[in-house]
Amino acid sequence: MHRFYRPIVCDYFAHAGIMVNGPRPFDLQVRDNRAYTRMACGGTLGFGESIVDGSAEAQDMIELVRRVLTADTRDAFMPIEVIMDLKEKIDFRNIQARAKKIAGHYDLPTALYENKLGSEMSYTCALWEDGASNLAEAQTDKKRLIGEKLRLNRKSRRQLRVLDIGCGWGSLAKFLAGEYGVVVVGINISPGQLKTARERCANTPNVTLEELNFVNLPSKFDDGYFDAIVSVGMFEHVRVENYKIYFEIARRMLEPKQGIFLLHSIAGVKAAHNEGFHEKYIFPGGQLPPPGSVELASFKHFLTWDTHEFGLDYAKTLHAWRDNFNAWWDSISPYERRTLFGNSFPQFWGNCSPEERVLRFYRLWNYYLSMDEAVFLARHAMLKQWLMTTPQYEGEPIGEKIRHVRHLSKTYEPLV
Repeated sequence: MHRFYRPIVCDYFAHAGIMVNGPRPFDLQVRDNRAYTRMACGGTLGFGESIVDGSAEAQDMIELVRRVLTADTRDAFMPIEVIMDLKEKIDFRNIQARAKKIAGHYDLPTALYENKLGSEMSYTCALWEDGASNLAEAQTDKKRLIGEKLRLNRKSRRQLRVLDIGCGWGSLAKFLAGEYGVVVVGINISPGQLKTARERCANTPNVTLEELNFVNLPSKFDDGYFDAIVSVGMFEHVRVENYKIYFEIARRMLEPKQGIFLLHSIAGVKAAHNEGFHEKYIFPGGQLPPPGSVELASFKHFLTWDTHEFGLDYAKTLHAWRDNFNAWWDSISPYERRTLFGNSFPQFWGNCSPEERVLRFYRLWNYYLSMDEAVFLARHAMLKQWLMTTPQYEGEPIGEKIRHVRHLSKTYEPLV
C-alpha cells in the first residue's frame, strides 16, 4: 500500500519545498515505508505518530512545519486529515467529564514542568517585547503587565479580591498577592497541579487555591465578589459551545462598577477545531477560539476595551521551553527517565517496553514544542489578551495607555 501513497506524500511536501529523504535539515527522512500510508490517511495525527514512533524524522522540525503551514498546497492531493470533532451538548456533565481528560496533561510528573518551565512555573506565553533577556524575566514582565491592566494598585477601601480561573501552579496568584497586596482565589481542576501550587504558595499570605470547576463558582461565591478576574491559558479548554456560560459566570462574579476582567488565550485563525495530534496526545477536548468568537460570546456581558496580540512571543517562549526540556533530559540518568516516563500513555503504548515508551515520550514532547513554535512563527495561531469590564463600569479608562512598549509589527530573527 505504501507504494501507492509514497508519491502522494512526496508531492505534498514538494509543494512546501521539502524533499522526502533529501539532504537539508528540514527535509523529511522516512525510516519506515509504512509512514507513507499513515501520513497520507491520518493527516497531522498520522504525521505526528510517525515522528513519535521513529518512522520519520527531521533535523529541523520547526522549519519543516513552518514551511508546510506557509506553503500553498492547494494543488497537492492529500486525503483529508482526521479531526476528532466532538459534538457535545452545552451541559454541565460534559464540562465536568472533559475536565478529567484535560487534567491528565497537567498531572504528568511535576519534575517535567519544573525543569521545562523554569523557576516561574508559568505554562503560558511570556512577554518578551519589553526587553526581557531570559524566560524568568519575560514571565515576570507578563505577570506585571497583567497586574497593571487590572489596575491592582488602585485605591480601595479594602483589599482587592482577585479570581484566577485556571491558576496552574500558582505562579500568577503568588505574584499578584506579593506584588500588589491583593487577596487571590485561584481555581484549578488538576489535583496534581493544585498540590504543587499550594506548596509553592504556602508562604504567600492572602492566596487561596481550590479544586473547583468554573461552572461551580456561583455555589461558592456571591455575585460581584471579585474586583478583578484573570484567566490565563485556561480558555483554550472551554470550547465554543460553553463560551456563553463561561462569560455569564464571569460577569456574575465580577463587581460591576469597578471590576476588570482580563482573558489571556491562544486564538485560532480559522474555524474551531482541535488539531488531531493535540487532540489525542496533548490537550484532549481543547479548542482554540475561532476569529470573533470571544467578542460574539461576551458582548452581552462585557465591554472590550483593548485587545493585545503578541503571538510571536509565544514562539520564543516555546523555544525556551524546548531548550530547557532537552537540557534537563540530558542531565538525568536512563533510570530516572524510565522511572518518570516508563509508563507514559499506557492507553496508546501498552504493548511497548518501558524503554520504548521513554523514547517515544522524548520524541513526542520535542515534536509538540517544535510544532507549536512553528505554528506561531507561521502566524497560524495568535496569542491575545482581551481587557473587559461590565457595561456598568464607572472606573478610570483602561487599555492601551497601560501598555508601555508596543512592537506589534515586529518580526524576530531566526531562533538558534
